[in-house]
Amino acid sequence: HESPPDEPSNIVDFSILDHKGRTPYMLLNGKKRPRTLEALLPEPSWEKVETVLSRGNSSIESICAAFRDLMAESSPRGSRALQRLRILDMLFCDKEGDEGELTRRRKVVFDRFLKSALLRSVEEPKINEDEKEVLVFMYNQSAGPPQEEKNARSSYQSDFDDVMKRCSGSMEKLYGGEFERLRKEDPDFSTLTNLP
Repeated sequence: HESPPDEPSNIVDFSILDHKGRTPYMLLNGKKRPRTLEALLPEPSWEKVETVLSRGNSSIESICAAFRDLMAESSPRGSRALQRLRILDMLFCDKEGDEGELTRRRKVVFDRFLKSALLRSVEEPKINEDEKEVLVFMYNQSAGPPQEEKNARSSYQSDFDDVMKRCSGSMEKLYGGEFERLRKEDPDFSTLTNLP
């Protein structure tokens, strides 16, 4: 595997993963390449993301819009692309903190966004496509790198299981027989959770 260059280009895809599910930031030896490390630091930072998540009583809609605004503010071209929100690095890269801090961050994302967003996603009126894209992105990023051996949700697993059970119950009420048919065809809902 080739190391990142000393001078990163302005078009680096920070979200690309290697065969073990690691990002360029996770792979980089910062001691050998400090300028590259500085260039690969997540922007917006975790502090900015946590500020958005810490706003009291914010709706899912306003949090999703705030995430898009963070993207635009941090991009030289004003891009609102979610891939610029490097949640995977913020929650799983040891350059961002020790395991205790990374675990705390994962729980913050769940408690302050995912829990209510997942429950809201199965209510009427339906969330719009932009909000659904943010929710799916955050859900997938919070699960950790694809090859992650540890359970990324272990610190809140029982809460996560409860939320998924409640979502399942809500979907059953909303869609009745159609939901049951979908559950038989795709018991782990992998089609739903792997939406692009």
